[in-house]
Amino acid sequence: MSHTEYHGQTAEVKAPAGQVFNYLADMRNFGALMPKSVSDWQADKDSCSFSIRSLGTLNIKYEKKEIPDVLICITEYRGDYYRLVADIKPMGDEHCEVIFRFNGDMNMVTRMLAQKPIHTLLDALAELLEKQF
Repeated sequence: MSHTEYHGQTAEVKAPAGQVFNYLADMRNFGALMPKSVSDWQADKDSCSFSIRSLGTLNIKYEKKEIPDVLICITEYRGDYYRLVADIKPMGDEHCEVIFRFNGDMNMVTRMLAQKPIHTLLDALAELLEKQF
């Protein structure tokens, strides 16, 4: 097993960092940010579950919320734990950047299976977040 980290593209969001943090702090809002490859979406304020083709079901819940800079979620997949992180960087009063990261220890097989779906998810989160504001 080796530590693996995936980064999505940077979202250029036309809203204050605090507003974006509050939006992302409610897991129900992530439903509008999911790519088409996601199915079986369910969420409450602090957790969600969904399926991604070729990976299966993911159950995600908040582990830490650091206002207004970082949201950290944790998920278990096939007995291992992974983190989905949203780094929010203020770029002025009415603009911020958000980078979504996914990381954890993965064996080679999991890394090969997960790479494309995770990149698709991270990029979709960024692209669709930009469109929400």
